[in-house]
Amino acid sequence: MSYYKKCPSSFHGKIEEIPGISVDNFTGENAKSRAYFISHFHADHIQGIDDTRLLEHLKKTNVFIYTSKTTLTIMRHRVTNNELLQYVQELSEGSNPITLPTVPEDHLEEMSLDVILIPTEHCLGSCMFLFKTTNKTILYTGDFRISINDIEK
Repeated sequence: MSYYKKCPSSFHGKIEEIPGISVDNFTGENAKSRAYFISHFHADHIQGIDDTRLLEHLKKTNVFIYTSKTTLTIMRHRVTNNELLQYVQELSEGSNPITLPTVPEDHLEEMSLDVILIPTEHCLGSCMFLFKTTNKTILYTGDFRISINDIEK
């Protein structure tokens, strides 16, 4: 049984430029990624997080869900599955190096990924993810709020 109100996401979760990662969507094929990211803890950004296939995949492959410190704190109070919480890791505000594991069946080699969190002020704990590989830089914005005074930044 789902713990979260069904609120479909408009984003499919895949970052095509970085194969094997999923952001804000844990449904379907995303349940077999090699790293997961949650920008904030709203229903439309955590679809499928309570699916047993996701937990089985996390256990079998030893991959993780990454999020901000505040979002992890919220999850500790809202997620009732303590086993799932063992696979959620906090990212700091600076640079966060992550190694994406090899997935031979998908022809994906090990990859180094640097993840930088950028606060969005959409809600408590919300962030954008700036993903950097050796040859690509991708900004995942998720939901954000910007004031006129912040545009220059």
